[in-house]
Amino acid sequence: MDSFPEEWNSISKNKLLPMSSPLVGLSVSISDKQVLMVSGRVSDRKLIPRSGKHILTKLMLRTLHQFYSHASNTTLISIAGNEFYIIGIKNQLKKISRTCTKCQQVNAHPVSQRMGLLPSIRTKLQPPFFISRVDFAGPVTLREGATRKPVCTLQELSLLVHLYEHKVCASGSVQITQH
Repeated sequence: MDSFPEEWNSISKNKLLPMSSPLVGLSVSISDKQVLMVSGRVSDRKLIPRSGKHILTKLMLRTLHQFYSHASNTTLISIAGNEFYIIGIKNQLKKISRTCTKCQQVNAHPVSQRMGLLPSIRTKLQPPFFISRVDFAGPVTLREGATRKPVCTLQELSLLVHLYEHKVCASGSVQITQH
């Protein structure tokens, strides 16, 4: 009676609910025990304890959240919906799971590291392969063929390498030389 006083008065006097009421789309009645109930297409009637923002509703939802081992919001809506019709239950359960430390630890996302700044030599416009050399390696043994006795040959490798060297002078300035 303390959560919905206008609705209580309207229903007890057999009047229509105010249009601003959160219960306006529901078929609400007062039970024999003087409690607001919601009835639907199924003959089950559910108790409306209070709005989702009421302290008792918050405590009940927090207890359910902990009792069912920090279950998901849809599971808790289903469990609470068996007994009660709570207005705004989704938002309240989201707040509970956001403030729950165990749920925060389980749902935590790893921190992404920021990329470092590129040196100025890499951001200057230069023609392609301006500072490059060919590096040779080998001999390397290569196996040719997919037969039982592959042919092994010795070959040389050549790699195109982008080379530059940084030297720090005594004055603290950086000198870049190409090879």
